[in-house]
Amino acid sequence: MTKAPGVVRVCLYGPTASGKSTIARHLAKTYGGEIIKVAEPLYRLQKLFYDELELPVNGQDGELLQFFADKIEREQPGWLGRRVTDRVQASATRLVINDDCRRNSYAALDTAGFVFVRIDTSPDHRATRRRADHRAVDPHHRVEAGFDEFRMDYEISNDGALDDTFRAAETLIDRLLSSNRERS
Repeated sequence: MTKAPGVVRVCLYGPTASGKSTIARHLAKTYGGEIIKVAEPLYRLQKLFYDELELPVNGQDGELLQFFADKIEREQPGWLGRRVTDRVQASATRLVINDDCRRNSYAALDTAGFVFVRIDTSPDHRATRRRADHRAVDPHHRVEAGFDEFRMDYEISNDGALDDTFRAAETLIDRLLSSNRERS
């Protein structure tokens, strides 16, 4: 997969409730970037499931999303990764952010030229930030495991004030964009 000159692709990774999505939304808004999620097809399947049952669902059903991810990977290995890289390739923004990389999509994002940024947050802080989802993810499920196997290009701490985390993320993005312009 080729990357357009001047384009930066960043993958924020880490455990559930580490702040990846909050940071991704901030960066997308600040830089006019696009967030492209691996799990987007899974969210659509979740919606279809609950619509068909005529049941409301608040937030994510982590149990169902993990089931869908496993089933898709068994039926079409690598499909989620291929889908996300197709969407990344079609993006017209200078900054593409992924905030939901898991083991089943890591290789595809790596091949697509993503910079991997680990969001480091202590378990105590993560416990205070958990979303009120319909069904929480199982943190020991194989979809949630494997972050230590990812290449870590950079690390951002999210244990302090959110504004400090945002500034650290902006500093990194500024550096990456500047470096990319110099190479173009």
